[in-house]
Amino acid sequence: MKRREGLLSTLVVVSLLFAACTGSSDDVADATVVPTVGAEPTEVEAATTDPTPTVGPVAVVGAVGDEDRIAAAVARLDAEIAAGEGPEATIAYDLLESSVDEDGFVTLRICAWTGETVFDTVRDSLYRTDVADDGTVTASHVTSPVGPGECLNSTLIDSALDFIDEFEAYWADVAAAPTRFGEDSRTSILMTDDYRARAEELISPWIEDNLYFEASTAAGEMASTAAADILYRRYRDNDLEILEIVVCRDMNPEFGAYRDGVLVDDSRGAADPGLHAVDAYQMVAAAQVPGQLTLAGTDGLVWSDCFATDDWPGAANVWRSRNVDLEVLPT
Repeated sequence: MKRREGLLSTLVVVSLLFAACTGSSDDVADATVVPTVGAEPTEVEAATTDPTPTVGPVAVVGAVGDEDRIAAAVARLDAEIAAGEGPEATIAYDLLESSVDEDGFVTLRICAWTGETVFDTVRDSLYRTDVADDGTVTASHVTSPVGPGECLNSTLIDSALDFIDEFEAYWADVAAAPTRFGEDSRTSILMTDDYRARAEELISPWIEDNLYFEASTAAGEMASTAAADILYRRYRDNDLEILEIVVCRDMNPEFGAYRDGVLVDDSRGAADPGLHAVDAYQMVAAAQVPGQLTLAGTDGLVWSDCFATDDWPGAANVWRSRNVDLEVLPT
């Protein structure tokens, strides 16, 4: 998990009863009288036939449980997504709920992400299931209408956190050697055109003044180095759909601008600065590759204190005020 001085800080598992109905009947032979040679006819006791069936196995109605039908529907959904044929171009989903009706139709309520936006959609994917004579259950997709409510797709969030880690590693390299900005192939991949132009305006004076920077935070995965809850929100700004992640991390004590190995400016300012860096990352879906994100903007504060008040999300919203509030990212 940068900030202004003084600022503070699914599967729903369905357990269904497995019911198996089987039945058999014993056929009893009628009593018969069998004559024997040289003897009086003798009555023979009734015999019971062997109840073991002589035919092959027969699918019994009710022998397939609801969990088998759900598993078949999930397998079909996974196959569709793997083949690029997921409902409404879904590339990843979280299973929220599942149910089976009396006719064997399965509804999978999913949190679906297409990768073409930073928003996701609740869908009620309906599958028809059929049972073969050998008990094999197959499922076929019927429809996937939009369902009620909102959701947060885990693959989307994992992608965003991984992207930030990748960007931070790249930016640390560029800050340490600013001339790499125009040479590094990642420059054209990790940023939108507009943000890349703004970054170039920032870096050009560094090159002219022979400056380089130590990173504001230590290297490491953001999720494991965050000093406070990671915050997030999604919103629309003109024609952009934006996922914003805000993270508070411990400051790198060596942070600052350097020239020829000498610290020029550590940006501390206040006599008693905080020890946290707060960074906000605004990401959008890359137009070229579904599921890939790109950076549209950043904001940051150094030598801050994420715990200056008891309301870290509230303080972050004061710093980054918008109509949509930042919330704690679910874990």
